[in-house]
Amino acid sequence: YNGPLDISVGKGVPASEIALDAKLAANGGTATFNFPLAPPVSGGTADVTVDPKNAIKELREDNNGATFVLSAPEDAPKIVIQAPTVGATISVTIQNTGGAMAETDVTVRIKVGNSEAAQTQKIALPKGQTATFSNMGKPGSGAASAEVVIKNQVVASTPFTIP
Repeated sequence: YNGPLDISVGKGVPASEIALDAKLAANGGTATFNFPLAPPVSGGTADVTVDPKNAIKELREDNNGATFVLSAPEDAPKIVIQAPTVGATISVTIQNTGGAMAETDVTVRIKVGNSEAAQTQKIALPKGQTATFSNMGKPGSGAASAEVVIKNQVVASTPFTIP
């Protein structure tokens, strides 16, 4: 189908209808259309109907609607580093101040110049919870940084000094 297409949204959301040009391939062609919801919806359901007035001749007119469950987006995890503790070894405590973090490999790196010490743990971290990486070696002395790495990406870092 190539041509104008009406799509309506209603029930648990502010009712709206849009008309747009659609290009759908035969035998199961698909297209994605976005509806801005104002005000935003954080729950409930929405009924979506394609061709609500049956203006387009089709072989089947009974498959143009669906009901979807709506939910608020989940907060992403946000990892912060508490001040590292330096003694004979280094301990770094991280905290999740965002949404729950599923179990994953988390690496804490201590860097001084071109040297580093690292420790990896497989952890899940609910909101507000902490995890401590203890007995980490000192890669040197002076200006240092602690980094948290998840999936090869630094998600938090903080400077500190190793005496």
